[in-house]
Amino acid sequence: MAKVSQEVMAAVQSALRQYEQEVEATGLTEQSKTTYLLHARQFVRWLDDEFEPGVQLIRKGGRRGLA
Repeated sequence: MAKVSQEVMAAVQSALRQYEQEVEATGLTEQSKTTYLLHARQFVRWLDDEFEPGVQLIRKGGRRGLA
């Protein structure tokens, strides 16, 4: 179940699209843009209950990024 209402999720999605445009318009390297966008998109997916932090790493047996 999503962590926020559908109305809030729609507003967040709209803000994410604006954020994506602003990041793309910067002078950042492509790698930096990818990082900025990846984390923002993951947060939005987390709000929509489509992402669990660290799950992929745990399934793969990795520890990268985990304390």
